[in-house]
Amino acid sequence: PTLVRTAHGGDSRAAEAAIHALARIGGATEVDIIVELIMNGESDLKQPATLALSAIGKRHPQRVADQVRIMIERKGQNAVWLSVLGALRRSKDLDVVVNGVRSANPKIRKAALGASLSYGGSFPEEVLLEALNDAVAQVRAAAARALGAFSTDQALTALQQAMEDEDPWVVSEVVEALGRSGSHLVVDELFRMVDHHSPAVVIATLQALARLCPLGIEKIIDSALAHNDSEVVVEAMNVLRCLSRDEAGERLLEAMKHGSWDVRLAAAEMAQRRRIVVPR
Repeated sequence: PTLVRTAHGGDSRAAEAAIHALARIGGATEVDIIVELIMNGESDLKQPATLALSAIGKRHPQRVADQVRIMIERKGQNAVWLSVLGALRRSKDLDVVVNGVRSANPKIRKAALGASLSYGGSFPEEVLLEALNDAVAQVRAAAARALGAFSTDQALTALQQAMEDEDPWVVSEVVEALGRSGSHLVVDELFRMVDHHSPAVVIATLQALARLCPLGIEKIIDSALAHNDSEVVVEAMNVLRCLSRDEAGERLLEAMKHGSWDVRLAAAEMAQRRRIVVPR
């Protein structure tokens, strides 16, 4: 009772602390209270209250899911309810999340795609493929992120086509998803993306290639190390793990002379992690 009163109290810091405590020890009887906070509480308490509801849902999934579904029936879908259902990962709630992906509201579609991540490869692939062609870039990016859990021919083909998207944020999510797929069938396409005009896309490509460590990665690393954006060069340090110590050491020595301190720092840290001996 004390925690409940504090959560509804006027002091925002104390209220947030009480909500965090309820997340750890709250039970089924506190579900209605948390839902009330989400619906009518202070705006800065909605996020911790949502996290608390998800945490209680791990202990009392049926109680939380029932209450969330009631709220959706009464008030309609919103990002909070979809987030909670995604955290519960119940196959019984899959229909609600799928309906969210097909909502007329792009914010709802994006939230539903975020919830779909919890289901991984068990989420209907065709729904994600449809969302990858959405009119809103943020929705397409979320769909690409979710498709990273699939390694089917359909998913890989769709992601490869989405690499031509006009929005760099979408392309970044696409190449990350291709990297997570673990398929070496997309290596040539990823190699091509290292020359993309957006540094964000190049960084995402390097992260994807670092997971695959394909043949011919040396040329890609050298290209990235010569990039005019220091953040790209820093990311190239992580890809050096794909090379032998001697090959990596040669490149690290050059990187330690770079004009940007963050590149020199990244090179020194990589040398330490790889236990590469360099001249004092």
